[in-house]
Amino acid sequence: VAYLEMALMAGNLAMPGHEVKAIKQIVWQRPLEIKKSPCEVALHLNHQNHVTRYEIGSQENGKYQVHGEGELIFSENNTKPQPWQSLIAVMSEFKQAIDAASLYAEFTKMGIHYGESFQALQWLKSNGQYTLSFYKLPASCEKDESVYRLHPSILDGVLQTVVGAALSAYPHEDKKLYLPFALGYLWL
Repeated sequence: VAYLEMALMAGNLAMPGHEVKAIKQIVWQRPLEIKKSPCEVALHLNHQNHVTRYEIGSQENGKYQVHGEGELIFSENNTKPQPWQSLIAVMSEFKQAIDAASLYAEFTKMGIHYGESFQALQWLKSNGQYTLSFYKLPASCEKDESVYRLHPSILDGVLQTVVGAALSAYPHEDKKLYLPFALGYLWL
């Protein structure tokens, strides 16, 4: 999730007068391992034909390794977001629901033990094809909230939705661990 925060900040610094409003075509290609010695990480922005792509990489044994990439979507700073459809109307289509306590109990059964600071996901609802989830920054993270635009706890909660959606869609099957490696769109 740190890759997205890095790309977001770099995009906002590189395009004065504009703000990143979304990131799309996100791919986490490989983890960045920081071993005993410091590691230099490069973030490249490439802006062509009104499209800004980012790539995060590092040198390992003399070879450049790509860790993550995606596309930044900008808006003018004075652009106001469009209003949502009625959230109540959208939620009425999502009949399957899982609350936070049940969800984190299932994660624990699967061997994933989230500490308090990574339990931002409050509930999720699904209609079998789409999933809607609600997040709240844990109290233990409130002190550093202003440091991030994409707080790691909230963003990890977004990714936890993938596992929760699978649990909701297949409640009676063997529990499998799903780790996302790509994300189509992230609206900010």
